[in-house]
Amino acid sequence: MTILATVPAVLPWQGDRAALTAAAEAGPHVVVDLAAVPGLDHDSLALLVRARQDLRRRGGHLCLAAPSRLVLTVLHTMRLEAAFPTFATPAAALEWLAGDPADETPVPLWLGSGIEVGQG
Repeated sequence: MTILATVPAVLPWQGDRAALTAAAEAGPHVVVDLAAVPGLDHDSLALLVRARQDLRRRGGHLCLAAPSRLVLTVLHTMRLEAAFPTFATPAAALEWLAGDPADETPVPLWLGSGIEVGQG
């Protein structure tokens, strides 16, 4: 898992709360690249939710990029699919953040993606 902040920073993260906290403190927004992550365990999901809450309190966003179908299913099962702006690529997330995220909500990744959330 890679964490991209909107400042020039790319940090590898393997469930490391300190790395996620540092990225969140470096800029108002954080993009977590999930391309190399097949699934999320309870601890990783809890860290993401806490970081999202911290960023939202400061007016920022925690975006997820390139999640696997299993990750999308976990988010759906935990009723968190709408909590995180989710994008097919980190570049798409950064492009959305470069605009005015307060003015628009991104179309959820699972809509029109061909991914059937909750299916095998």
